[in-house]
Amino acid sequence: MPTCFRICAIRLGSIFPALILLIFLTDVRSAYAQANFVPLERGDVSEREENLTFSPGLKLSGDYRFRTSKIHSQSLPESRTETNSPEEFSFDQDLRIHLRSMVHRVISLNLEIATNQEPIYRSDIRASRTSRITGSESQAANLTARQSYLELNRNPNEETKLGKHVINIGDRRGKVFSGILSGFSQRCKAGTWCYEIGGMKLSSADADWLYFFSLDYPFWHEVDSQGEIIDSLRLELFRIK
Repeated sequence: MPTCFRICAIRLGSIFPALILLIFLTDVRSAYAQANFVPLERGDVSEREENLTFSPGLKLSGDYRFRTSKIHSQSLPESRTETNSPEEFSFDQDLRIHLRSMVHRVISLNLEIATNQEPIYRSDIRASRTSRITGSESQAANLTARQSYLELNRNPNEETKLGKHVINIGDRRGKVFSGILSGFSQRCKAGTWCYEIGGMKLSSADADWLYFFSLDYPFWHEVDSQGEIIDSLRLELFRIK
């Protein structure tokens, strides 16, 4: 056997035991950590929400979102006909402020204001100086009322909204709708009767409405000694029109 092969075999033989020992020690530490892991029980963790209140009955909240997107195609992007690049990178930001005013113990007025700012594209940034905006303003931030509705909360698990608000609905056939419409919706998410019902206006046409209804009613359920359900009969109804 050549000398170089003999040296390589000796070095590999000395490295393998060290690797096996390292893997063994890593597994032992993982098993040791799992053996001393104690799961949290109900009541071990508490969460407290700090409400920013300027005046009694008025609650102010909000969020800031920053988004980026990239378009890559073999032809020109359909949404960007003014550019000559098949690849576009853009970013935009959105600032939302939510005002909640309690007019009664269970009734509140809600208003959400959004900036509704147009995105900035890379082609706009790299445009020629003659085509750039030379004024004192760059992007306009148009303030819009994203949501404005009256909310009724008789209990923490039931909510009734009247006005312009966000809805997310779906049925078993795959019909899904998510958007902001004006209308009425009511939702109960706990108790014997879990349901969601509403009617929303889709457009200015008289007959262009969205109706939805869902119901989840348990007739009975049997549980074992651990509280796990072993037998149950439930009724589920979904309808979107």
